[in-house]
Amino acid sequence: MALNVEKILKHIGGSLEELSELVNISVEDLKELETGNRKLTDKELISIMSKTHLLPEEIISDYTGAKEDKVIYEPSYTWSPSKKAQNDLKEYISEGTRFFKRKDVKKSIQLIDECIASLRKPKISFAGQTDTGKSTMINCLLGGENLPTHWTPTTSIAVYIKHIDDKPEFMTEPVWIFANDGNEIWDELRCNEQEYCERLVIAKGDLELLGTFGTHQGGQAENATAAVVYIESPILKNCDIVDLPGFAASEKGDDAIHYFVAKGGKAQLVDILIYLSRANGFLQSNDIYYLNTCLNVLKPIEKKGRNDIKKLGNLFIVAAQANTVENGNVETLTQIMDQQCKALCRPMYEAAMNHDLHSYLPMRSRVTGYAYGKDEFRARFFTYEKDSKRLCKNFHTDLMGLIELIPDVYFNEFVDALNKKVEYCSSSTTKKIDEFLMAIEEQEEYRKLYDEICNKEPARKVQTEELKREIINKIKDYKTDNKRVFSKHFDEYMTKENLLQIIENQGLTYKKEDQNLFQNIVYTDIQMYCEKIVQEKSDAYSKEVNKYLDFFEESTLRGIKKSKVKLCFDVKDVFATATIGFGILGASASWLATFGASFVGAYFIESVIGMAPLLAMIGTIGGIIAAAVLVILTIISFTVTWKNDLVRNTINQYKKKNVKEEVLSGIEKYWNDTKDSFIYASEEVEREWREKIVIMERTCQEANIPELKKDLKELKAAFDFFEKMPLPEKR
Repeated sequence: MALNVEKILKHIGGSLEELSELVNISVEDLKELETGNRKLTDKELISIMSKTHLLPEEIISDYTGAKEDKVIYEPSYTWSPSKKAQNDLKEYISEGTRFFKRKDVKKSIQLIDECIASLRKPKISFAGQTDTGKSTMINCLLGGENLPTHWTPTTSIAVYIKHIDDKPEFMTEPVWIFANDGNEIWDELRCNEQEYCERLVIAKGDLELLGTFGTHQGGQAENATAAVVYIESPILKNCDIVDLPGFAASEKGDDAIHYFVAKGGKAQLVDILIYLSRANGFLQSNDIYYLNTCLNVLKPIEKKGRNDIKKLGNLFIVAAQANTVENGNVETLTQIMDQQCKALCRPMYEAAMNHDLHSYLPMRSRVTGYAYGKDEFRARFFTYEKDSKRLCKNFHTDLMGLIELIPDVYFNEFVDALNKKVEYCSSSTTKKIDEFLMAIEEQEEYRKLYDEICNKEPARKVQTEELKREIINKIKDYKTDNKRVFSKHFDEYMTKENLLQIIENQGLTYKKEDQNLFQNIVYTDIQMYCEKIVQEKSDAYSKEVNKYLDFFEESTLRGIKKSKVKLCFDVKDVFATATIGFGILGASASWLATFGASFVGAYFIESVIGMAPLLAMIGTIGGIIAAAVLVILTIISFTVTWKNDLVRNTINQYKKKNVKEEVLSGIEKYWNDTKDSFIYASEEVEREWREKIVIMERTCQEANIPELKKDLKELKAAFDFFEKMPLPEKR
């Protein structure tokens, strides 16, 4: 085995003399090692690896080190039953879509169809700084050299990797490269839509395209933002893989990653996050900033009392290239991970204490029922080294267990949501049948009820519109109050006196790690405060929405209690369905998570919205802060004024990055989205109620009874259709 000097020199872009100085090996010895006349020692191998960040197989020609130690990633195929159930349901639903004509029945079938479509494979997303070995790890998971391993330092597109069996027929090539759709990155959830994909594709071909477009080479590379790759791999039978741009790749790469993580696009929900950081410089300050941003959109899949997934079980913080630390010394690696876990968690602890919170991740706790502290985070730290079972054992065991478990967890939640939706459709259809029967048998009573509703409509409209205006004004007040309170807090927090007090209270020194800790404490405290005040107003908004819906129901259906006729009209279900359909949610996600799930199912909400509802509310705002301060601040040298210099530099950086203005803009957009969502959903309620009155008017007319009986026949057929749906059982 000879030293591959030519490859190393090409990698570092230097001369033999420069390599000699870099790795502290004489030129003569390097020549001896290149010819194979002398064997490379472990110490020399570690030195070269640590200085060049290359792997052993890249350093040594014909490297065969520990081939018998190769780590195999082949989970049991637990997605298969989900896929079969989904296909069977789609086939059944398609028959109903063709057969039924009534608008309300077709709408119910569409809602069930959307719920069925929301069942999908989980995605493993890779994130971290550039040149941490993401592509190398992905290739190991895939079981072969599928991605170019040397493209990562300049990668600026997100790569979605899927099993070859999932490739749509219109994609004849295994790799498609896409441009933006206006201001939006190509939506991976629409990868089976031929017109959409063909409109945005800018290149098709084989795996070589990834190197071309991922490294900004080629005429159209500047327009490329996403790629989809279809290959054969055992692990892809259970999940998809997403290789996100390294956040130090370029300005373009930074924009992309902030879209994926900070902006929380619907297509970019993170089911499983593998965050890589080099072991010999593990989890530095900018990593911690960025990891905090990622946590904002990491789906809270563990649910207390509902599944067996560990706390933070879908988070993997990986010390990659672990062999570069004393040849993979486990004791030293453990000490490094212990130390950096403290660095990650200490700002969370301080912020939680400052704001009287009992969890480092309060929003996640609201969804999962668990509290999170340092122990929960430390359990998610792993070492990794390619082909080293010793250093990959815990990572391999945990990841494979999760990949096998998640399909069943998602499937069981899906079954609950589907049962709830089908049950609702059956129940509402039964109510419509009863209403139509009563309309036929009790025409006079039905007409009397219709007249009563019509007589009350003018007053009802006035009262409802007034209540809507009140809620819109309250949304405006929530926005104004959030902005005022945050602005006041920020101005008071970002003062020289307060920041100096933080340094004193924390006992910080001028050392680099303490200065980085200080920056992370400031960032985390500001973010958590913002989350807290936005959540408080979001809860208040949810209560106001409920008051509005209760009033609407009472004012429209109050006469029904005294009548034999029972109208079929569920105000809250209409509002919830419209809210989801609108897509831009703001604080409406809070109402959905708290109240809407009882009508449309929690799994359906989380899947269609694209983010766990409560995280959706504040993920954007937290991301804005992280995106604004994701810079390596100048480390202040020791002087008698180092504290003042550090504080002044911090204040200047936050001003330079317009952190306050960016967060205020985010709060503004959040509440504007809330207003738009509420207006749309409330107008849909009004529209469907008006449509209900028109239907009642036709139903009252004796001449329409033959048509009514025809509708009644279809409704009975629809009830049978819902009742006989082949609902799968939980696993």
